[in-house]
Amino acid sequence: MVEIIFPFLFVLYLGILLFIGWRSRSSNSNEDFFLASRSLSHRSVAFTMGATVVGGSAVIVTGSLVFSHGVAGLWYDLGGIAGLLILGIFIAPRIRKMRARSLPDLLGMGFGRPAQVVSSILLVLVEIGWVALLMQATRYILSEAVGLSSHVALVLSAAVFISYTFIGGQRAVVRTDRLQMLLALGALTAVLIGLVMKGARFQSSTMQFPFNGPLTLSAVIAAFLVMLLSHVVGPDVYSKVLSARSAKDARRGVLGGALFKVLSSLLVGSVALLGISIYGNSIAGGELFPTAARDTLPPILFSIAMLGFVSVMLSSADSCLISGATFLSWDLPGKRTFRSSRYLAVISMGVVSYLVAFHSSGIMETLTFSYTLFSAGMVPAVLFSPWKVRMRLKTAGALASFFIGGGGVIFLQILSKMGIWSGSLLYIPLTLSLISLPLVSWSIPVFGRIPGIVRRSMKERRSAPHK
Repeated sequence: MVEIIFPFLFVLYLGILLFIGWRSRSSNSNEDFFLASRSLSHRSVAFTMGATVVGGSAVIVTGSLVFSHGVAGLWYDLGGIAGLLILGIFIAPRIRKMRARSLPDLLGMGFGRPAQVVSSILLVLVEIGWVALLMQATRYILSEAVGLSSHVALVLSAAVFISYTFIGGQRAVVRTDRLQMLLALGALTAVLIGLVMKGARFQSSTMQFPFNGPLTLSAVIAAFLVMLLSHVVGPDVYSKVLSARSAKDARRGVLGGALFKVLSSLLVGSVALLGISIYGNSIAGGELFPTAARDTLPPILFSIAMLGFVSVMLSSADSCLISGATFLSWDLPGKRTFRSSRYLAVISMGVVSYLVAFHSSGIMETLTFSYTLFSAGMVPAVLFSPWKVRMRLKTAGALASFFIGGGGVIFLQILSKMGIWSGSLLYIPLTLSLISLPLVSWSIPVFGRIPGIVRRSMKERRSAPHK
């Protein structure tokens, strides 16, 4: 029966999303397409922020970690929640007042056009990785729901959010996020109730915290830091902040998004912990949500729950897609932008992300690499940009931080593929990125004086009387 109900509801759901996208058609201006004319209330920011941060990592990955390691698997979500609280309380109002149009534009204000261009290129790569991650998660949910081939499921998931983002821009993303956030929370709640009704109970052996089994101190710190940094300084998160109508709306919206993150984390963690008592080691962690929904819910509720899990992925993927298109069509060209370029950017980002998702070996690998690349390559320069003058930071220092941090992650990833490196991708590149930012900035003035000193010395030597 599910094979009949779910396809019907899925097509209806896609039709609603496309209709919302069509109704959200934007004007000719880039500010309207990418930032919704900076008109979002705190409620709209809260819903779209929550839908953005509650994605594949918050459901599939966190659920799988909790299912495998107990409560200690919540470290990914705890880092994200802490990052949103820091962003909302201390940073979001300041960012909104600066009137930047994106994270690269913000860096351009502090470190000049070269920093804007380089950060745009790096962030396009990061966003492609994040969209690919969410496509993979959507493919998995759809395959489990109705037995679709993974390839067909991936094509469907890609076509949907590319279409309504292409049509309506940021307004379409925000308006669809409200529906998708409610569906996601409803799906998690339904599965939780279903497990309780089936007799699932929490087990004391799963309550070990903060460490449990393979989740060592090093792994826990790396997971927490990566998610904290990517939420304090996140390109898709900042696009929501910059779309708020005021600094106050930005702060309240981010904190509202943090509450959605807390609620989803509680639901995901509870479902995973209850699932252990029923399934044990009989299924993989990634299979938990579709399996539990199928076993505990009637066909109609199962189909609705699957739509909720799909909405979790799409609501984050569309935000990453619109952010990446912003960098590609607005920040990289600078002042010379064309209306057609933003549509081409949306399609290009979507297609490349699809190719990456299709050829990637797994969700966890994509998650780790994408978040680590961003954290090590981008976060140091962004975090210290408000104190640029006081710390005497220069454009060269920011560029060095980008290249050394991001390049270090890529280099270690290559070594790990070759079997040469088995450690964390984060610690060494992040440390080098943090050190290179001030070191190169402070060295430039010193080295810049050397030619002048040499010229003055030679001039004095030539003008000195010969004995």
